[in-house]
Amino acid sequence: IVVADTQLTAGETSQVTITFSEAVTGFSSADLTVANGSLSGLSSSDGGITWTATLTPSAGITDATNLITLDNTGVADQAGNTGSGTTNSNNYAIDNVAPTVTDPEISISGASGTGGAFKIGDTVTATWNNTADGDNNSDVISSVTINFSQFGGESAVAATNSSGIWTATYTITAGAIDASNRNISVTANDSAGNATTTADTSNATVDNIAPSVSVFSPLNSAIEVALQPTLTITFDQEVTLGNAGIFKLGKVGEDACTIESIIEFDLSDSAVKSLFVLSEDKLTLSLEITENLPLNTQVIMEIPAGFVSDAVGNSFAGFSGYSYTWSFTTITKNSQMITFPEIGAKTYGDPTFTLGNAETDRGLTVTYTAADPTVVNITGNQATILKAGSTTITATQEGDESNFAAMEVERTLTVGKKALTITANN
Repeated sequence: IVVADTQLTAGETSQVTITFSEAVTGFSSADLTVANGSLSGLSSSDGGITWTATLTPSAGITDATNLITLDNTGVADQAGNTGSGTTNSNNYAIDNVAPTVTDPEISISGASGTGGAFKIGDTVTATWNNTADGDNNSDVISSVTINFSQFGGESAVAATNSSGIWTATYTITAGAIDASNRNISVTANDSAGNATTTADTSNATVDNIAPSVSVFSPLNSAIEVALQPTLTITFDQEVTLGNAGIFKLGKVGEDACTIESIIEFDLSDSAVKSLFVLSEDKLTLSLEITENLPLNTQVIMEIPAGFVSDAVGNSFAGFSGYSYTWSFTTITKNSQMITFPEIGAKTYGDPTFTLGNAETDRGLTVTYTAADPTVVNITGNQATILKAGSTTITATQEGDESNFAAMEVERTLTVGKKALTITANN
């Protein structure tokens, strides 16, 4: 009697082969005594000499010494001769008791995000307690693996044992998880090969999605950008502004290799930080540039890591100016505007009056010219009436190397005659 598999673990069965010296009759499972198990499917395919059956161990057994015993008196040969005595099989061991792994003895730690969430960079430490104060398995535990897949990690990370405390770690990296009710599971294997997998019920929150930019304004590679633009950055999730790092606007240096700073904003300075305005929906940051950027210059942005972070504390990665992730080119010249309001009705003899602003909004001098200089004399932006009549006054500014010519503004001056007063003496 030969049991093929002599080390039976949970879920395993074994073929049993029973070979007689000649064909027999009357043989059945009732003639066999099976230690800690049962036989099924007893049959012969060669006329009764060789018989096979399937041995199924009983559940919950740990026993290294087991035999199948045949009562030979229950079988006979073709002539009717019955056997005598008993025949034993080879020994087979049964260990189909899987290790005990319970949820209360599983723990995780390492979350540093807001509200106890696990975020990028956190190291998840998973432990299973198999000491006398824990699950305390009597079987030898040969190996333990931890499934970190719900945290973005591998599904079978080998744990190490220290006096019955099994530990494995996984450091969270950027990915696509933003969910709650996340758990690890522990798989313990005993020396016989039995395994038990149990998930913990910590129901952790995991967010490994760092903020990223949806839209820059001005757009990357934009041209003809004003010298005092409002910079806006729209992110793909709600953010808060950080407290460290330097937000820089730079330009290519004279060596054509380095990036020289134009303006820097140090977020560690609360007054500087207050210049950045976060929208009500917490998606867009705005910064108004209040000093002129250089004309016709590629302005290159550099944003520090941690410039903003999301709700649980994942930091925006930032980017170097050398990556040219966000740059734009300023206008070649400034436009300018003349302020010259309509001229009210005047009368000959009225005092000198102001025509309009002496300078454009870019600070360049405005020239005022009368079509008929006999009606009015103009000095700068001051007009002195010379006689009654009507004339057109034109305001111009031709521009310079930094400013386009302003749009001309024409106004009509009408000077009425002064009333003549006659006084008679008595």
